[in-house]
Amino acid sequence: MPSSRSRQRSREPDQASGPRLLKMIWTHRLFLHWPVDPAMLRPHVPEQLEIDTAGNRAWLGITAFRLSGVRAVLAPPMPGLSSFNEVNVRTCVKYRGERGVYFFSADASSSVAVWTARTFLHLPYFRARIQVARRADTLKFASKRTHQGAPRAEFECQWTTGKPVPTARAGDLAHFLTERRQTFAMHRGRVYACRVDHEPWPLREAKVTKFESTLFEAAGVRSPGGEPLAYHADELAVDMCSMREVDPAMAPGLLDPAVAPPPATFGR
Repeated sequence: MPSSRSRQRSREPDQASGPRLLKMIWTHRLFLHWPVDPAMLRPHVPEQLEIDTAGNRAWLGITAFRLSGVRAVLAPPMPGLSSFNEVNVRTCVKYRGERGVYFFSADASSSVAVWTARTFLHLPYFRARIQVARRADTLKFASKRTHQGAPRAEFECQWTTGKPVPTARAGDLAHFLTERRQTFAMHRGRVYACRVDHEPWPLREAKVTKFESTLFEAAGVRSPGGEPLAYHADELAVDMCSMREVDPAMAPGLLDPAVAPPPATFGR
């Protein structure tokens, strides 16, 4: 069991991550991942990003969760943004050796969060009606996209949580899939990165008992089919750092702290 001091160090971002902007709690997090041929995803991932593989397979994922207590550092929770639900479609990528994720889409139940993510993070967020219910060890997550002008997309999943999974370590598939601390985004041909800092995920086994989704098709990605590898995490405190433009002339891991990203221009 790591000491409180070592846990604190694990939460401290490196200097290249930029300042912490937001604090929040992520709960009822579901991780679903399917192994796919990397060639299937290559047309849908910007050429600047390398598709990260495990076992010579790319991994197409869906994560669904609730965010609460969202607030700026040293500020109280923000009205309209402090609590909402989200479901996103993503894959594992690398940029100049740095591991992260790339979002094909993200649906959220907060209009403020969607506007913020589209405007300042350059991420493809969409407004949606999302409900989360829990009874004992069974959870249900249902989402229907309502974003004007966006492809229709729905998601419904029910799962039962199981026993705790040993803490994932580097080299484990669970670590490869879930311990992704950076989200990469493209804007005007440039790569941006947003880092989150948190302790290791307290993963539990998850058994999916119902799954219906059109999220893949809405994102233009072929549905992988088959049973996903599933994990659940009850709760984790998360710090989000500012979005930074990655300077390709710098050493891997260094982000340009001087340039604030311009507003996004894709869609409503």
